[in-house]
Amino acid sequence: MSTLQHTRRTRPGRRSWRSRVLASLAAGSLALALASCGDDDSDSDPDSDSSSDSSSDSSPSETASAPSSSGAASESPSPPAAADDAALLAAGGTALDAVNGGTVFSVDQEAGSWDVEVVTPDGTENKLRVSADGSTVERGPTAERGDDADDRAERRKLLNDTTVDFANAIRSARGTAPAGTVTGVDLELDRGAPTWDVHLDEDTPEEQTVTVDGVTGKVMGTQPDD
Repeated sequence: MSTLQHTRRTRPGRRSWRSRVLASLAAGSLALALASCGDDDSDSDPDSDSSSDSSSDSSPSETASAPSSSGAASESPSPPAAADDAALLAAGGTALDAVNGGTVFSVDQEAGSWDVEVVTPDGTENKLRVSADGSTVERGPTAERGDDADDRAERRKLLNDTTVDFANAIRSARGTAPAGTVTGVDLELDRGAPTWDVHLDEDTPEEQTVTVDGVTGKVMGTQPDD
């Protein structure tokens, strides 16, 4: 009787052990299933990598297309360039080469060439005719011997007081009047101070004069000419 009771008491324990085994097997199967799902996810990563590779492959083509857009922009019309003063500046330089130690007082366009006045340190004025491109002296230099003492004294004062040459006066005037053609530049004594008159488009409706300070190089004013 006691043996039967002992057997009956051990059976529930055996059922409990079997339950634990089955539970562990089930847990193992679940773990394997989860692991296989993880493997599937990892297997799908190459596809995602390939898609990312393909997207990265497309980016060079997009960057490669950028130069074509910039190239199209470069083909747009450029703004008009400032007028060319090279011939006038060359004419002044050619005249200076012909008169040793001289200073350009004026350069004026005349009948397809340039009339240039160069003053030497003693106040003597020398006149020259220079070719249209500014490269050659066509006539002169001719010194003005008939000037009186007052004229020479005035020129010497201009020589002593002026620190801005004709070329820099034109460059200053271009800051105010970038368009148009410079047809002449003249050094004047205005109220005891040196000034440059830079003439543009003379004998046209657009004619104007830019006045530049002969000491500071600053533009003093602009006025249209009738």
